Amino acid sequence: MNTIDLTANSSLIGLLLNLIEKSSLVFGSQSAIPNIGLLYKTEVLEFGCQKSLHTKTYNIYKTPITFIDNRKYNINVNVIFKQFKQLIMKYKKG
Repeated sequence: MNTIDLTANSSLIGLLLNLIEKSSLVFGSQSAIPNIGLLYKTEVLEFGCQKSLHTKTYNIYKTPITFIDNRKYNINVNVIFKQFKQLIMKYKKG
């Protein structure tokens, strides 16, 4: 993030796109940010109720994605954190 040059013309969406492009992992509930991560071929950890849409339909580049099915949006943060730690450890080793 420290390598991004912010100017008077910088925008929040521009900063977000730049960060996603330089990231190894994007995570969040099924929304625009994880979907943008898929388009940038940045691995995604996502949760929500539309697994097929987000892992297949929107994933045109077959970007690695871990999708946690959560139809009621009441997932325990520890479930997400466990998956997050596993993905981080993968990057640490590789």
